[in-house]
Amino acid sequence: MLSSMARARDRRRPVLVVEFAKEAQRRTFDRILPEQFLEDRLRIDPLDLSGLADRVVPVPEQATHWAASLVASGGPPRAVLAYCSGAVFAEHLAAALPGDDTVLVVLDPAFPGPEDAEGLLSGFAAAMGAPNLPVPAIAGLPDQQALETAGAFLREALACVAPDLDAVVADELTADRRIWLSFVLSAARARANAPRRPAHVVLSEGATPEAADFRSVHRMPESVTGLFASADVRDLLAGMLETVPSC
Repeated sequence: MLSSMARARDRRRPVLVVEFAKEAQRRTFDRILPEQFLEDRLRIDPLDLSGLADRVVPVPEQATHWAASLVASGGPPRAVLAYCSGAVFAEHLAAALPGDDTVLVVLDPAFPGPEDAEGLLSGFAAAMGAPNLPVPAIAGLPDQQALETAGAFLREALACVAPDLDAVVADELTADRRIWLSFVLSAARARANAPRRPAHVVLSEGATPEAADFRSVHRMPESVTGLFASADVRDLLAGMLETVPSC
């Protein structure tokens, strides 16, 4: 859900960060967002959208939902910050907001393809204790069919280690993984029609941009997680954000 929205009313335009709260190695902008923007900072986790476990919601539809919430709660933010596969969502969200002066900044953007969902399934099965279970080919399936096939596979993987588990409980235990798969499937389809490219891309050491049309690329001598603890990145963001209209 959006956080700090009530406080955002009647103040200067806040900064919105897109983060995944249940990420295994949690990355957050809290340590690199300049202090003057922390108090009014808004946060969206795209995986919080209701219904993702059972339906592949197109990213433009997701973006429209969150943009409407932002506008109803005080207007568009001055900037949207995202990372990894959140970049795809952020591109559509920035385009769905009214006006054209919301700056989009992404760190180490990643743009999933249909094959990435199969890789996730393999990793999920191993983590659930069923590493030898054959992973279904879902890359070429329609999105909703792919999610349903993946859901059946995850329940089968769970049954390998807990054969007597109730079906309702099995659905609950696999919900987070189905939500993540749903998001990856929707992001893979949405990238081809991205309506807005980032104004700034910040890359960790060794990372390479996956698009040639980024307006501004900043390379930093930091690891993937080190970007989110770097004073140099904080200074870089300060320069980007201070130039955006504040009201």
